[in-house]
Amino acid sequence: MLSNYDAADMKKRVKLTKKIDCLRRAQIILYGILNVHSKSVELALICNDTSLAKIYANKPMDKKVTRELWMKIAKHLFNNSGTQNVQQSLEFIRQNSKLKVEDLLEEFPKEA
Repeated sequence: MLSNYDAADMKKRVKLTKKIDCLRRAQIILYGILNVHSKSVELALICNDTSLAKIYANKPMDKKVTRELWMKIAKHLFNNSGTQNVQQSLEFIRQNSKLKVEDLLEEFPKEA
């Protein structure tokens, strides 16, 4: 059982973590407003927020930049999904991205 000190300390840590998450989201949005979409995508992936990363990956007008950002998302999904979620990652990419499965062949985990 946690002592009063430990419980209070944990409450402070949770509160601080929530503030950090809010600040990180604010950073993502601000980079998006500044048209630094690569930084928005990068920070969203650090937060494991692929939905937010998807939004900013689709923002650039340059198709080459959009493709590069989607490749970052794909790499993140494959590197963090393990073999059991490769199908789920592929489905997410298929539904949401400007990539083709052929673009992703090098990114598949070796065990898949």
